[in-house]
Amino acid sequence: MALRTPAPTKDPAMYRQLRFERADNDAYYTPDWCTEVLLAKVRFRGAVWEPASGKGRMAAVLRRAGYPVVESDIDPSTTGESLDFLTCGAMAEGTSSVVTNPPYHIGTNFVRHALALALPRGGMVAMLLRHEFDCAKTRRPLFERPEFRIKLVLTTRPRWIAEDTGNSPRHNFSWYVWDAAHQGPPQLGWVP
Repeated sequence: MALRTPAPTKDPAMYRQLRFERADNDAYYTPDWCTEVLLAKVRFRGAVWEPASGKGRMAAVLRRAGYPVVESDIDPSTTGESLDFLTCGAMAEGTSSVVTNPPYHIGTNFVRHALALALPRGGMVAMLLRHEFDCAKTRRPLFERPEFRIKLVLTTRPRWIAEDTGNSPRHNFSWYVWDAAHQGPPQLGWVP
């Protein structure tokens, strides 16, 4: 006698109804504290490129920390001109590191492109991504590179929409950092 598998149920915690329309180009602006906790643990060399700068919040935090910053974004309403990071053949003038919160749907492409541009110049790459980003089999080579330095787990979930004062945000995030000068095994850390 064959056992019958019950139909899957939709767990409301996993499939809850969205209260907001999805923003164009995944334009969810990074709360300042997310960048501040990164800078408390990681020191970048030289000028930084923020290629998905949106309203410039992350760039402002980097500047307050003393970094020269070049901002760009695909949406011209944010920086005055449109620049598609994924089509750039070289690092922004004078920069050696890329620090950003990439659009979710093309995050893997952002990581691969940033590594291809920054690491040959001896630079660094820091990406704010979903906590489970490193779990995918297809992304494993990104973390087996000797340049993968640290994963910093955010122990507080970012609130991407200011008006969303309801339930706790549902996704965990981490900073993933690659460094051309890194030697040794990667590290794992936690930040508030």
